[in-house]
Amino acid sequence: MGLAVSATSSSERIASLPDLLERLPENGLLAVLEGPEDGQGLMAFDFNALSAVIEKQMTGAVGTSLPPARRATRTDAALVADLIDAVLQRFEATLAGREESRWASGFGYSSHVEDLRPLGLLLEEIDYRIFGISLDFEMGTRTGDIILALPAEGRGAVLAAPDLAEPGDAISDPNWSSGLQVRVFEGEVRLDAVLHKFHLPISAISELKPGDEIPIPVSAIDNVRLSGAERIPLGRCRLGSSQGFRALRLGADGIGTAGPTLVHAAATDITGFGGPASNDLPELPGLPDIGGAGMAEEGLPDLGGGGLPDIGIGMAQPMAIGAIGEEDGLPDIGLG
Repeated sequence: MGLAVSATSSSERIASLPDLLERLPENGLLAVLEGPEDGQGLMAFDFNALSAVIEKQMTGAVGTSLPPARRATRTDAALVADLIDAVLQRFEATLAGREESRWASGFGYSSHVEDLRPLGLLLEEIDYRIFGISLDFEMGTRTGDIILALPAEGRGAVLAAPDLAEPGDAISDPNWSSGLQVRVFEGEVRLDAVLHKFHLPISAISELKPGDEIPIPVSAIDNVRLSGAERIPLGRCRLGSSQGFRALRLGADGIGTAGPTLVHAAATDITGFGGPASNDLPELPGLPDIGGAGMAEEGLPDLGGGGLPDIGIGMAQPMAIGAIGEEDGLPDIGLG
């Protein structure tokens, strides 16, 4: 799914069925599991965790605001079923070759119930091994909880331990790890610099036309948000200029600890900032010389004395940034 998840805490205990039922969340997903010898278990997602998984599958991102609480539906269960099976398979694989695999292996998604009342009759009156897991989704965008309950007494066979020394396995190659690191570091990663965000009703968006202007506060220059793949936030930056080019200073919010770094990006027109349109951004001292003049000679357009044209919100195509004259730009806003 491409969903960034980390477990912030976990707990394990053995308890009776009534104790398990008291711990289950309301308005969450209650997924019944089937295992060896007709054994049954349960995996429960609270609404926060369920909504994060559903939003990621439906929209490709987890929203910063929690949607209104509602009861989990059959459609929700169908969307989460494959994830449940994948989690259980990886869980049992970590215990392969150990006695614990008797109670951990062989379980998979069976069905879901809409509320807590039928579970008292559906599940066996036995002791359950209950895991409570607190999760962080998309680096702090949302938090949620999951409960996994399996029969405490194992009913399956001990899974055979995997053979890690098979021919061609990465572990048998001593250079595999270093070779992978080299290839990863040679890869390219796209970073997006977000200058300002705001909300508009759909009715207002539909009426936008070339020449319309959207005000951007001066404070936005010192609060540029840098994000990577899957909209994962990387930190806060400062917008400025270096060697005649647009630049971002990394390190304003804990990133770029190795020193200031120059970042290039496609940009659309930047106007306003509480005053008339202009193009001069404050020079950021200490940024490396990347040969700005040479880059301009290789085909990037020189915008000359006119600066960036006021293309308004209706212009959707990005525009390459060329050399910018010192006398033609955004006013000096006094950033340090």
